Amino acid sequence: MKTYLEALESYPRSAEAKFLNGGEGDCGVTERRHIYAYVEELQLIGKGANRWEEQFFLGVDDEAAVTYPKVGLPQSLREEFQHLVEIFGQRVLADRLSIARGTLSKLLRGQTVRFGKRHLSQLRRQLAEVRADADESAATRERARAAIADLIAREGLQAVAAKLDINVSNLSKMARRRRPICEAVAERVSKLERYVP
Repeated sequence: MKTYLEALESYPRSAEAKFLNGGEGDCGVTERRHIYAYVEELQLIGKGANRWEEQFFLGVDDEAAVTYPKVGLPQSLREEFQHLVEIFGQRVLADRLSIARGTLSKLLRGQTVRFGKRHLSQLRRQLAEVRADADESAATRERARAAIADLIAREGLQAVAAKLDINVSNLSKMARRRRPICEAVAERVSKLERYVP
């Protein structure tokens, strides 16, 4: 352990990491050093961040500790939201996740939206359920697409379009993967497939 005298003697020679031109032996005016953090999430720490004092008197609050993503959501989570919006649409996805469409829109644009821990964990659970439904829905749509291609090969494009009550151009795009197959069309295809000999 240093004495006060030893600490004071070495002070003028100590490097100052917070400033440019603040190293040992540097002389002249120091300049502020800018720090750039490349992180996906920021979490405030310390007594004030989690409102510990407030919790001590008012009771524990699970929503108190909040993680703030740098630009709304981590990139991987934002990509997943965008993928699910392509499958279900914003309105249905927002309803399934129990969040406002405006909030979902902000998340997709990368804007910051604050969620408490409890709400964020609930959102992650709901997202897992929606993801499972999306996988099942994708498998159903793929089966429908294969069935459409098979029916077109057997009966012709116009005949199948008439039976499914779909525009010929749209049906052709669905068969060629240029247009997604909605659930209603997938249901009509499965019903038609059951009755085709």
